[in-house]
Amino acid sequence: MGKTVLETERLRLREMGEGDFEFLTHMLCDATVMRYWPRPYTIQESREWLDRQIARYDCEGFGYWIAETHEGHPLGQAGLMLQEFGDRNEVGVGYIFAEAAWGKGYATEATRACL
Repeated sequence: MGKTVLETERLRLREMGEGDFEFLTHMLCDATVMRYWPRPYTIQESREWLDRQIARYDCEGFGYWIAETHEGHPLGQAGLMLQEFGDRNEVGVGYIFAEAAWGKGYATEATRACL
């Protein structure tokens, strides 16, 4: 399990690690979850996503973190990411949650904590 970054009443946000690959792949390859992205990820793209997040912790000090219950059940991911806007970088907040976690306020709770 990765380092805990934030905790809320119901959630723990922690750094991603190799043990999260299966969960991330299941979520990122799901067409329903990824409907607002250009398309669902492939298994290889899920691997690259995980590797990029881990690299961001070292390079930028933040990234997307696993959002899980305090008991360790992963629900999704939320966090901060540098995004390019013209000639400058800005920090944005975002999230992706597994469909089973939708409608319960987890995304709102996680993004508020990130901000």
